[in-house]
Amino acid sequence: MKGIEIKIVVTENDMQAAYAIRSAVFSVEQKIPAALDMDGKDENAINLLVWSDSKAIGTGRLYPVNDHLAEIARIAVVEEYRGAGIAKSIILKLESLAKDKGLKELTLWPHERLKSFYENLDFKVFPNEQKIVAGYPLIKMHKIIG
Repeated sequence: MKGIEIKIVVTENDMQAAYAIRSAVFSVEQKIPAALDMDGKDENAINLLVWSDSKAIGTGRLYPVNDHLAEIARIAVVEEYRGAGIAKSIILKLESLAKDKGLKELTLWPHERLKSFYENLDFKVFPNEQKIVAGYPLIKMHKIIG
């Protein structure tokens, strides 16, 4: 998509914009309790914010688990911008940042309905790794990046 800019969140205002997107997508649209989103990992994560025409339209984060593994989470795009490749751009940017940090593997827990989206980005399903969160079936996926 033309005209987007992906930036690492560095200010409290940017983090608040990311939280607003997450709230709109997860709490309002998907009815996931806000307490599940606010898991305390944001301070130690790299959070991204996607901008288009001075409007924050997407977010995602990379949370280092250890010296070789990071978790991708909180991928959210404002409804009117979905289908334009924003989520894919977020994932690819997070992957690039992980590689820059010398990480070797990524994991994530997407909604089961997004399995093919992530498979198209070369993520593989962990067999028998599933859970239900707020009524949504999630699957564990991973990707070797280095």
